[in-house]
Amino acid sequence: MFLLVSVLFAFVFGSIIGSFLNVVIHRVPRGESVVFPGSKCPTCSNSIAWYDNIPIVSWIALGAQCRHCKTPISGRYAAVEALVGLLSALLWAKLATPMLHGVSHWAMLDMQQLFIPFFMYFTFIALSVSIAFIDLELFIIPHSLSIPGILLGLASPWVIGYLFSTQELLHLWPPITPTISFMGALFGAVSIIAIFLIYLLLRGVPGMGGGDVTLMAMMGAWLGWPALLFIFFAASIQGLMAAGLTTVLGINFVKDAKEVLDEDPVASHDDAEQHEEDKPLNDDAATDLEKDEDATSKEDEEDDDEEFGAAIPFGPFIVLAGLEHFFFGPFLPDTISMLYMYIY
Repeated sequence: MFLLVSVLFAFVFGSIIGSFLNVVIHRVPRGESVVFPGSKCPTCSNSIAWYDNIPIVSWIALGAQCRHCKTPISGRYAAVEALVGLLSALLWAKLATPMLHGVSHWAMLDMQQLFIPFFMYFTFIALSVSIAFIDLELFIIPHSLSIPGILLGLASPWVIGYLFSTQELLHLWPPITPTISFMGALFGAVSIIAIFLIYLLLRGVPGMGGGDVTLMAMMGAWLGWPALLFIFFAASIQGLMAAGLTTVLGINFVKDAKEVLDEDPVASHDDAEQHEEDKPLNDDAATDLEKDEDATSKEDEEDDDEEFGAAIPFGPFIVLAGLEHFFFGPFLPDTISMLYMYIY
């Protein structure tokens, strides 16, 4: 009963933090404060009341639209809240379940060994989710999130080492030490830099962004260098699968690499949203004119675009693979999870 109730509490806690992460996802790339001003509708600028800001519930109750101006509210907000809630519940179950097996009653648990790792790893999850959604939307990874994530990741094995004995450490996942963490951050950064340089040498354009460097270093710092091989290949495979699937479904996921490299992603995204709001609903002439202009522009830039090719946001798939390794690594074969590399 304790495990079930505490998992539900963890879900509620995670969804509340997920609501805050929606603010982070929107404001951090734009250089805005995540504290002031309070939440408001970006269309009508009306403040959002507390009862309209209840995670998941308010989005459903409002019919996914603003109470005042009836502007649609993106499903991303509820998705982030639900996702962070789910990951929080999984994290609590991951940490609490083995500890409960060692005691006859939950009151005998060492709460310090439970709560400190929970909040520590929850910070890793929160940073990862924020980075993934920012990169998915804007094709950028803010260093203001990834670099603190690296530093916290490097500090995490010292905290774990203080709380757990060497024998207890072997039963944790990942069983990380300060050396494994430091090597993970170093190798994670170097691996992406190497890909960047090789692609630049062969194609004349960067194949990876600077944000991917710090994100992979962050994953290595938290999960250790043995996790990097799994993360890189799992992220690559899942990224290609997602690109193919979304292309077939007609979802705007793959972008022109030249567009990503040349434009200010935040300004471009905001301008696109504004253009969508201002576009006339029943003006066929304007629509035809826009199509003609787009066709002419595409013809003029066709030769340049061939040099760059397509671009996909790699950050979300690095995060996905990292979380897969964190939660499911113990259940993977040793040749994939590389458990033996952690121990020896």
